Amino acid sequence: MGLFSRSDEFFGLDIGSTTLKLVQLKASSGKPLLVTYGTASIPIGLSQSDSDIDIRRLSEVIRQLVKGTRATTKNVSTALPENQVFTLVLPFPQMSPADLKKAVQWQVQQNLPMNIEDVRYDWQVISVPKNANEQVQVMITAAPIERVRRINRIIAEAGLNLVGLETTNIALSRSLATFPGAKILIVDIGAMSTELAIVENHIVLHSRSISFGGEAFTRAISNTLGLDLAQADQFKCKFGVTLEKLEGRVYKAIKPILATIVDEIIKSMQFFENQFGSRVDLFIISGGSAKMPEIGTFFAKTFNMDVQIANPWKNIAYPVSVQEDIINNAPDYSTVIGLALREVK
Repeated sequence: MGLFSRSDEFFGLDIGSTTLKLVQLKASSGKPLLVTYGTASIPIGLSQSDSDIDIRRLSEVIRQLVKGTRATTKNVSTALPENQVFTLVLPFPQMSPADLKKAVQWQVQQNLPMNIEDVRYDWQVISVPKNANEQVQVMITAAPIERVRRINRIIAEAGLNLVGLETTNIALSRSLATFPGAKILIVDIGAMSTELAIVENHIVLHSRSISFGGEAFTRAISNTLGLDLAQADQFKCKFGVTLEKLEGRVYKAIKPILATIVDEIIKSMQFFENQFGSRVDLFIISGGSAKMPEIGTFFAKTFNMDVQIANPWKNIAYPVSVQEDIINNAPDYSTVIGLALREVK
């Protein structure tokens, strides 16, 4: 499910709050092959700014990243963050595909806080009825046209072609939900936001966005321990959620933020169970903060379930020369690999 059409050759581009990530893959008889990849740092706020100057600055960083990685195409697939997208899961009576299309359009008009002319939307059946009395569950994803035009402009000013646009959680489902039939909770802790998605067979059944991420951990450590932000970030990466090191002071500093994330996860799991009558089987943590020491153990103990740290590279073939960097930073690439896998078989 996406807001743009497919293209045969392209690369994935994840435009994050502090980092741009690029991955290009190509199909093979086995695993998809890595063609090229790379990252570029950007100032916080640049990727969300609507000013002409900042859009040109961002486009130039993208242009230089493409040049530096030697991507072999100008076609791009990227994602809108969940906080810029409207997502609805609605039940419909069983009906013909043509009637369902009309019913979805009517529901979009009724449920979105914008005129239908001002959004670009797509929809997907996510639950097929088992008997004549059950309803069809449909996920509707809609993005304001102004957001779509903005990202199109950014890509165009970088000298590139936008051929794929979807949501972050759809990309995450493609790269991480590699366990057939399992209901997987993905918790993607980015710099400025945290995305929750419950996925089965690459279909996003539920999503939720939290308006803070790893940067909030860093600031909490800075304020509590009296460190500057650079030092606080180092402490976060070194000590994480461990109680044994530094007398657990880093964990205690970020504990209230973790508690809020836990509360949101509980809400999502309860909603999913009520809506679909199923429980989550597996928990995957991705994003930069997934690299914090013991964060997987923290969530495993909190929810008493299997928790894995994301490794979106496990089904990708890549040269030994980049293995160390890829292994050390694997969770960072979850979204962009999902984008790069969009049409790669």
